[in-house]
Amino acid sequence: MQTWPERGGGSLGRVAAWVERHPGCLGLGLAVLYWSAVIKRAETRPLWHDELFTFYIAQSTTLARMWQAIRTVDLNPPLSYLLVRAVFHVVKPRPFTCRIPSMLAFLLGSAALFVFLKRKTTVIYAALGVLLLWNSRFFEFATEARPYALMFAFTTIMLLGWQRAIKDERRGIGLFILAFGGFGLMLSHVFGVCVLSAFWLVEAVRCYLRRKPDWALCACLLLPLMSCVTFMPKIHNQSVTLFPPQWQPSVERTALIYQDQVQATFPVLLTIMLLAALWPRKPSAREFPLSIPESVLLMSLLLIPVEISLLLARSHGALFERYGIVAMIPFAVLPVLSLAWSSRCNPVACILLAASLIPSLYVPLRVIAIEELPTILSPRQTAQVVRWAFPLPMMDRPTRNLDTSYGRSDSEPPVQLQGGLGDLHPKLPIVAASALTFLEMDNREPDGVVKRLYYLTDPEASARISHATLFESYGNLKRVFPIRGTIEPYQDFVRVNPKFLVVGTYGYPEDWLLQKLQADGATARHAWQLQLSYKDRELYEISMPPQSPALHHRVVAIGTPY
Repeated sequence: MQTWPERGGGSLGRVAAWVERHPGCLGLGLAVLYWSAVIKRAETRPLWHDELFTFYIAQSTTLARMWQAIRTVDLNPPLSYLLVRAVFHVVKPRPFTCRIPSMLAFLLGSAALFVFLKRKTTVIYAALGVLLLWNSRFFEFATEARPYALMFAFTTIMLLGWQRAIKDERRGIGLFILAFGGFGLMLSHVFGVCVLSAFWLVEAVRCYLRRKPDWALCACLLLPLMSCVTFMPKIHNQSVTLFPPQWQPSVERTALIYQDQVQATFPVLLTIMLLAALWPRKPSAREFPLSIPESVLLMSLLLIPVEISLLLARSHGALFERYGIVAMIPFAVLPVLSLAWSSRCNPVACILLAASLIPSLYVPLRVIAIEELPTILSPRQTAQVVRWAFPLPMMDRPTRNLDTSYGRSDSEPPVQLQGGLGDLHPKLPIVAASALTFLEMDNREPDGVVKRLYYLTDPEASARISHATLFESYGNLKRVFPIRGTIEPYQDFVRVNPKFLVVGTYGYPEDWLLQKLQADGATARHAWQLQLSYKDRELYEISMPPQSPALHHRVVAIGTPY
């Protein structure tokens, strides 16, 4: 593929020519840029609920205990826990070190994507693809101690191995890389099988085009299926779990995965596509840099969120945007190759677009626009520009309308609680309505607060009110996690605690406690609002009635011998 037209680019062209001769310098610069963007995020952000599962499981006293914890309390294959455990054997367990495998995996995946693009175009355009990748919403998983960065890394490794394996020279190395990436993918996440299906599809296309199967490559794509033996407990656990309707697959939630990917880089992507369509010097008879099988593979990766949505729709599982992380690979590849093909790899537009993406690694483009545009435009004009340049994500489809006025008073707005919870009614129990908030508070709050911290379970109320039972087996965590707080049945707690505090969000999917208290006649006062980094920030003071339905039911049950 021709690099760029003669006399193209001026000084920028000379810079691009120097970079082409020294790709290692650009790779080093990208690596420095990457670490400068992720280290602060990984160091300052506390572990959230799901990351705490990785943090605790990786610290199991033995591998047997770790395997038991994976089989009973989490839904992922073992590789991510083994990698974090290996890091903990070298450095002290803490939030930053827990995220080291994800940070390294995302960098490795970015390097593989860079190599893939470099084989198709120039070094400068390969760097633009990597910067588009880093500006997506999925970049946050580079600093999250969960297996999604591994899933992305092994997919790009498979992409490189497959690209080499379909060529005649040094085919054995490509087949090994493909199989290695497949095993790593399947041992990282259950939905790795959806990525494998994309490679099976493209191999079927290659078989049709070649008029004969590639048995060696087919074997390398089938061997990783042996890892499915680690999936069976996870599939069973999910099949018997109820998830709220808000999290279940829908057309809107699936579309939101794609819209979230382009949200942060929408102006740049729009500029790339306009330049690719309107570039004055049309390309000659050169073919597009992607072959038919490569195009099919990238489009299959792009459709993986749809595939996952259809699979989860059958089992009424929960669909989250993180499941579609591999779809960002074609989002980074296809626009870049389109511009490179249309412009004959002209370096000017590429360098300017790449330069515009670097600041947004630290401050999002939307925030920059909101802060800087008012200096040259009126507030109304600024709002219009931001609205059109950065379209807001679609809202989740509502499943029911709720009256959220429970405990609220217009005459007494909640007080902003700047400090912690230690001095607030020190003798009252603190109940976290959400399991997410409970586990995070249990990990971060001092002993004085955690001694008062509770999470309540009630399978019947959870299934009836929130249509979810995901956290009703939370009591099992006490056996495998160093939880300091108390997990207790709802009826037992309200029988002996007529007054307590609740940290919760009324009507939030998966949460049922506040609606249950309202149905049982409890009086609530939305008295405080927390300034803490938890999902829930609303603090209620609850007073149970003397003869609430829950208390009456409990008294009858205790007083009846049969």
